[in-house]
Amino acid sequence: MFEWDKECDCLEVSPERVRRLFCSLGDSQVALPGLPSQKSSAYLCVYEGSKGVQVVVVFHLLKSRRLAVYRNSQGEVAAQKLTALLDEGTHFAESLGFRLDDMEFHLLDPVAQRERWDALPLTHGGKDRQNEPAPAGASPSAVAVPSPIFEDLHERRRVFIEKHGRFLATL
Repeated sequence: MFEWDKECDCLEVSPERVRRLFCSLGDSQVALPGLPSQKSSAYLCVYEGSKGVQVVVVFHLLKSRRLAVYRNSQGEVAAQKLTALLDEGTHFAESLGFRLDDMEFHLLDPVAQRERWDALPLTHGGKDRQNEPAPAGASPSAVAVPSPIFEDLHERRRVFIEKHGRFLATL
């Protein structure tokens, strides 16, 4: 079971600790308690903790420009329970209308992992970093989200939708 961690507004996890990462193929309308109904994207993230692995489902709420982090109620668990938690997290996201795609994060080299991780809304709470002022002493490009990563994600979504549409047309 996944429960909303209302105290958590971003994932403060280094990319080296991320074991698996899934992203929704499209946005879905969600209605979370206390928030207006809105479009959202979803992420399922598995990362190493101090006592095992943690599985979270994160909704990037587009209108509110914030994250809703749902943690599995068991907290960190032994790696042997990971498959069951992944299935449970996938089922949770899919029950809200999301289709998840494996970003194959674990197959990237450390530099690519850092670039992709920093580009995702998971690390900055869902706020649009391109419109934020650069921190003192930093160049504006240090804050901007690298567009090639999102272009790749959008292209993967487009291909999936095209293939999925052809499959459905054969039924």
